Amino acid sequence: MLTGFIRFDFWKGLLCGEIFIYLAYLIYGAVCYGLQGQYVYNPSYQGINPYNWQTVGNVFELITGIIAACLYGNIGIKVIYNNIGTDLFKFPRLETKRGKWIWVAFVPIYWILAFIVASAIPQVALFSAFVAALCILQFTYTFPPILMVGFKTQRDAILPDETFEPSTGAVQRKDYGIKRWIRGYKKELLWNLWDTIFFLGSCVTAVMGIYAAIYSMHQNYITNPNVSAFGCKSPTNG
Repeated sequence: MLTGFIRFDFWKGLLCGEIFIYLAYLIYGAVCYGLQGQYVYNPSYQGINPYNWQTVGNVFELITGIIAACLYGNIGIKVIYNNIGTDLFKFPRLETKRGKWIWVAFVPIYWILAFIVASAIPQVALFSAFVAALCILQFTYTFPPILMVGFKTQRDAILPDETFEPSTGAVQRKDYGIKRWIRGYKKELLWNLWDTIFFLGSCVTAVMGIYAAIYSMHQNYITNPNVSAFGCKSPTNG
């Protein structure tokens, strides 16, 4: 009984986290849009009155932003080192002394590139929307359902008399190609259809999000002369 209870700890934690996030976003978003409609600022605390509360929001944003930047920067540098440096350029393992010194040299390069990107694209919110539509949305909604379809199709297409030899890696199959894919896809047809529709809907959402972000960034440059790359002038002309 206890083993079965522990086994579902991940799913219970995931469910609680998702419910909390959905409720927080829905309630907060509904209140903001209900009060201000299309004139909601991003970030939302910039629309608070009086101005002193905006300053409080900016202080919290600065603190949390620095913490998030340090955490994401640390992870980003390690991912680049392990996935690019170690695999492609044969860097030593990060745990070694030489690997740690190379990683230390990566840190200022990483932050210099981050500063260049941030200065070149002053509309941080719109650029974040572009990154979310191009990258984050794909890994959250687009890739998982189509990968699940591919996995189930290959798994369910296996015939009883097909074999796999682990010691040699030899696979004995009876057929290949479209016929095999159709057989595997039809095994759990409703689930695979749902995942396929989900995948296509995610693709449409991604395309619309990317287009909207690029269009908004372009329009912001045209309509707001105070927005310029590599400048220190406030975009609000203050």
